[in-house]
Amino acid sequence: MQKPERVTRADCDIPCVDTWRLALARETAMRAYLDLERRGQIAIQYPVRISERSGCVEIRYLAALPHDWTLEALAEAEERIVAAWRQQRMAV
Repeated sequence: MQKPERVTRADCDIPCVDTWRLALARETAMRAYLDLERRGQIAIQYPVRISERSGCVEIRYLAALPHDWTLEALAEAEERIVAAWRQQRMAV
């Protein structure tokens, strides 16, 4: 199966759940989810659940691509966010 060139929110029909330990839930990672949602690659199912008892953040969403590819896209989005942040910091 080959990754499609472009996907839209209408293509989001694969249910996914990602669980993060609170200590590992970086702001840039959370922004990556919002970036993919804005691009139409995922549709986050709100509310995002935060369990202080278990110490986890649970993000449920519908994805347009298989979960492995979506995780790859999240990592790429996080890299873009970090790179933009560094570039902005260097400009100051």
